[in-house]
Amino acid sequence: MAKKTRSKNTPKKSSRGTSELAQDKKALGAFEKAIKVFQKGNLNQAQKEFTALLENYSEEIELTDRARSYLAICKHSLGMARRPKSAEDIVNLALMHHNDGDYPQAIKYLAKALDQEPKNDYIHYYLAAAHARSGDAQATAKHLKQAASNDPVSLVQAKVDEDFEAVRSSPDVAAILSTKESY
Repeated sequence: MAKKTRSKNTPKKSSRGTSELAQDKKALGAFEKAIKVFQKGNLNQAQKEFTALLENYSEEIELTDRARSYLAICKHSLGMARRPKSAEDIVNLALMHHNDGDYPQAIKYLAKALDQEPKNDYIHYYLAAAHARSGDAQATAKHLKQAASNDPVSLVQAKVDEDFEAVRSSPDVAAILSTKESY
């Protein structure tokens, strides 16, 4: 009787059952979802997703190890976000809020950064942009004028920056943007 051999192209039968493979797919799907949230910068939600993955799929050793690493990054980043100390850290946190569309929170943090560095033209520019997004032309003009007094290039940037679109035609802002000389 001839001995049966498996060819190289014949798939090896898995020792795992159908329900285990379905569980693997669910765990992988949960991990992918958590990664997408993490990559979008929503660290609070990513932390929740990674924690749920650890609780629901603890038997998935490789995924849970990776999830723990990402969870540690989330916790570390969120801890820093809650306690920014330097003006640079505060500005970075403000810019995260600005990019998320939370302009009042961005303005709050930028004002704190400005307390530490009152002549910083970048902070004034970012404040002008946040106020512009909030529709406050007067505050936009104030901070844009201050930014331009230290760095006239700010005016060039503001002329094309979408953040200023809503207030660009305001008399105060238009007057500053039309200025060619430094303040």
